[in-house]
Amino acid sequence: MLYRVVAVLATCGAAVAAPTGALEPSPAGVIAPSDDAMAFSASHAESACKCHVDKKSKFVFYNRVPKCGSTTMVSMMDHLAQAKGDFQGKRWTGFTFVQSPDFDAAHFSPEYETRKKIVKEMKGHASQLEKVTVHEGKALFERHIHFIDFDEFKTENPVYMNVLRDPADLRASGYYFFRDCVCNQVPAHGDDFADEWCKADWHRKSKEFCSTDINTCYTDLDKCSKLGMSLGGSELTDFICGATSADCNDPGEGIKKLEFTSKDAKRIKWSEKFEVKVNRAIANVHSKYRWVGLLDYLEDSLSLLKHMLPEYFGKMDPKKWGNMDVAPDGSDGAATHAYAKPNAMTKNYMMSDPYFQMEMKLFNYAKHTLACKMQACGLKPVSDFRVVSAGSRDLEVDADKMVRRVANHTAP
Repeated sequence: MLYRVVAVLATCGAAVAAPTGALEPSPAGVIAPSDDAMAFSASHAESACKCHVDKKSKFVFYNRVPKCGSTTMVSMMDHLAQAKGDFQGKRWTGFTFVQSPDFDAAHFSPEYETRKKIVKEMKGHASQLEKVTVHEGKALFERHIHFIDFDEFKTENPVYMNVLRDPADLRASGYYFFRDCVCNQVPAHGDDFADEWCKADWHRKSKEFCSTDINTCYTDLDKCSKLGMSLGGSELTDFICGATSADCNDPGEGIKKLEFTSKDAKRIKWSEKFEVKVNRAIANVHSKYRWVGLLDYLEDSLSLLKHMLPEYFGKMDPKKWGNMDVAPDGSDGAATHAYAKPNAMTKNYMMSDPYFQMEMKLFNYAKHTLACKMQACGLKPVSDFRVVSAGSRDLEVDADKMVRRVANHTAP
């Protein structure tokens, strides 16, 4: 069994302009995306802006992206599953919360037979839990895993949900998470794996390694890569695009994403493969996910979630949970905010990486969809989605310009 159940009884009522010298994506060799993969545009987001309030679903799946507030989300779900009292004039029944103990990154993108097994086990488990009358048959599963399309096995998809994050902040978070794991080397204790997950890299610990922040790293990527730092990647696109479609294969043609260097940046160009992958991810947000929140607008995201899935999240306080930061060890995650954030120069360099361009394109689409769905549901946001910092706005504009330039076969 790949999951453990949190037994619950509720009987008592649970970003940035590319620099002048930045590397531009290649405008040549563009092919059309596959049938399901639509190009990014406001019209697509608007067509997904129906306010779907669901009071009947019994099977919800949060395939959580790492470092995107997932510990806070899981804490909130655990709390709601166990909550007592009433909701809208009737007893709150909570739900069965099924948590996966598998945090191994090697298992994030399962092969066909493993996907088949996962779908069979999850569907069977969900069917069994429908008989748990105390929760009215409702179950919520969570796991770090790339999107699996249950349709591949002639099975109805669960209600999919996820949370994304500003790509520059995500890279920084992942960078410090890996650096601190190598430098702290806290051994496993009890059910807590602590820093054992990066034990194979503990030998990299040095004074220089542990004192290098993300901006220092990006001033000399070649040196930073040799130190063994975790760089680059496309976590958002990987998780949302998923494990099912060949469109989601690594578009870098053999380049190791976690060893992004100046040399790699000069070699990897935006191409049709990047376009196809991000468009597939956007198509999934459009048609496969019921809700995609943004950590950067978490209170608004949770307000929408509460409205759309009231039988699961109706008792949730968006203001409380939208402003809470729970670290993986259960402590106050706000302490990580003391780390240096990516500055303008670092973000500029990130824009030379087509993996980062994919992330920005997907993030922008998710942000537009979130704002549009809130409007469709008649919810007033506490954030102004139109107001962003000048640097972040430049990054969004540049990302769109780059991918549109490729799609239109125009020169930079």
